[in-house]
Amino acid sequence: MVMVAMAFAFGRFLTIEGVPSDLAALITNATTEPIAVLLLLNLVLLVAGMFLEPVAAIIILAPILLPIAQSVGVDPIHFGIIMTCNLTIGFCTPPVGINLFVASSIAKVPVEDVIRRILPFMVAMFISMALVLFVPELSLLFI
Repeated sequence: MVMVAMAFAFGRFLTIEGVPSDLAALITNATTEPIAVLLLLNLVLLVAGMFLEPVAAIIILAPILLPIAQSVGVDPIHFGIIMTCNLTIGFCTPPVGINLFVASSIAKVPVEDVIRRILPFMVAMFISMALVLFVPELSLLFI
């Protein structure tokens, strides 16, 4: 619980300092190519997922990053799925990786062992993320 509280506090600090707005300006100034923008958004979301609790990251970043994604033609539902996938991957990676600590505590093994054992699953998550990113029809199939 302390980690979740610290993640929320860190998210609040980032918002107060204007980091998300600066980040949005950086992305929009860097490129206008849709794939390049999506890759930059993926990178931002993966890094945010590593340090922020997913709910805090969504609350902070969604209102800022969604207009950027829409400006290059990304469907809002597709972007929501991209965001969720990226934050989920980030939630399972160090340095914060709350899920790693929970798994370590439940299994009563060191975090290093959990990290080593989760690597094949991380590869699968990155492959599925790439599929969602580059084949939007997968996430928009039933809409």
